[in-house]
Amino acid sequence: MSEQTTRSENEELQQNAAINKEKKKKKELITDPSLPGIHCRVNLTADLFRRFAMYDTFVKQRRYFLPLGFCAIMLFFATVAFLAKDKPQHILIGSILTVVGLSLPLTYWLTYRSSLKGIIKANKFPKDVYELRLTEEKDGLKIHSLTNTKEQAAYKWEQVFRAVRTKGCIYLYPAPIKAFLLPDGQADVSPDELWAFLKKVLPEAKLKEYKTK
Repeated sequence: MSEQTTRSENEELQQNAAINKEKKKKKELITDPSLPGIHCRVNLTADLFRRFAMYDTFVKQRRYFLPLGFCAIMLFFATVAFLAKDKPQHILIGSILTVVGLSLPLTYWLTYRSSLKGIIKANKFPKDVYELRLTEEKDGLKIHSLTNTKEQAAYKWEQVFRAVRTKGCIYLYPAPIKAFLLPDGQADVSPDELWAFLKKVLPEAKLKEYKTK
């Protein structure tokens, strides 16, 4: 009888220890919903990721400059060739330069689209990607990855690179090459309230708002 009682007590102690461990784990999450601040659990879709990738590549990084610059140079030389009517085969040379000039931006665009499509397919959207908690503390941007449960990070507002508001989503850059997406309707405040908060914690120079209506 005593042996059964001891076994039962041990099992109860183990259960309590497991429950306490789980509670402690939840408390240690810097994005715990019970903590103060704005909370956002982000479910990323293929469309949201595609629109962000297009913005980051062609608006923020302006990667269209090189292919379009090359195209402009080739078309300039092609125009010169077409106008040089006293030169032999000027039509052929101008045509070749035109084709070469147009081929680079077209190839770049097709390659980019193919690469983006592969990334989207590999990530198997839609899926939950991370949780964010935003407070007015100095290190008030707190992230908890949902794809790697051990990964947590906190960023100081003074170190945040930029916040960009576009139609349907806010792109929050803690660094120039790293961004977190905050889609409309996924935070526990409205999009306008979320943007108002960011305007409060970030200087105007770090804010960029595009037409959202």
